[in-house]
Amino acid sequence: KQLTKRTDLSFIAMFLLAVDAMHFTQTRIATIDSFPVLFMMVMFLFMARWMQMSFYHQKLWRTLVPLFASGVFMGLAIASKWIGCYGAVGLAVLFFWRIVSCRRNLEQNWQRSYLTRQTVRLITGCFGCFVFLPMLCYGLAFLPQLCLPGHSLGDFWGYQTSMYSYHSSLQATHAFSSSWWQWPLMERPVWYHVTYNPGGQEGTLCTIAGMGSPLLRWGGLAALLYTLVRAVRRRGVACFILVGYGACYVPWMLVSRLTFLYHYFPCVPFLAMAVAFWYTKTFETAGKKSCRLLFPHSSHRFWQRVTLGDGMITGLCVISVGFVILFWPVITGVQASSSYIHWLQWLPG
Repeated sequence: KQLTKRTDLSFIAMFLLAVDAMHFTQTRIATIDSFPVLFMMVMFLFMARWMQMSFYHQKLWRTLVPLFASGVFMGLAIASKWIGCYGAVGLAVLFFWRIVSCRRNLEQNWQRSYLTRQTVRLITGCFGCFVFLPMLCYGLAFLPQLCLPGHSLGDFWGYQTSMYSYHSSLQATHAFSSSWWQWPLMERPVWYHVTYNPGGQEGTLCTIAGMGSPLLRWGGLAALLYTLVRAVRRRGVACFILVGYGACYVPWMLVSRLTFLYHYFPCVPFLAMAVAFWYTKTFETAGKKSCRLLFPHSSHRFWQRVTLGDGMITGLCVISVGFVILFWPVITGVQASSSYIHWLQWLPG
């Protein structure tokens, strides 16, 4: 909503994310990924607010307020899980892109010395917002551990090197691991839990799988491709979505250790935003004709206002809910017949 100023588009993106099977499963069983994804969404929100401000016309302290909030949530994301660092790269790209674009637009009417002075002051203030504040949040997260008997502040650095060496040198295999190129295709979901014949009832089982909704994952790829074309032509909202998605996804291409589908989870909110963006630029434009074409004899005001584009996006949301209902036993662990569970294994993976 911050990007588009439209409630209907923000509702579409929110709804598609809310009914995504992985979002539901990850948050329901309280995996750690749920928290950095939330904090990353909020830090991008405040960056979007700052990008819509005129920091060369307004007082410096006013423009630093959303950057301060963005830096705090960036620190919370990194303190939850290091994937927050990937999102931080996206913030840096958006920050400097906004500065460069503003300077380019104002250089003809403003003195370069003034623009340079304002830019230096802004970047200096951001050093505190995006370096000092995140480091403070990250350090405070270790405080309960460091205050325990037998621990000291000197252990802090040891924790960091231990975590890095573990992830950088991990040599392991897993039956449900998957590579980064498999995630958008949802080729290999993660199997979290199974109980065969619960309560002694033969032919039933309880199972939980971390998987996404095909409509959002596969349809989101088409939406991303369209968003890329729009970003090359007009930048704006399309660039923001692509930078957020790319910051959460591209770094995993360089990771050689064991990975899983849930590492794609931070990208899902941007997928939902891309679908909403695709709708407003394609379906809504192409479907401006009223549904009176389908219901020519109806005089009700509702059919005179609803467009074909509205019907398309409504169908998208309804099908997404239908998928959740269909796969409910697989994502919740409720008891179901084994034959039904195996019937839902549509793809070999």
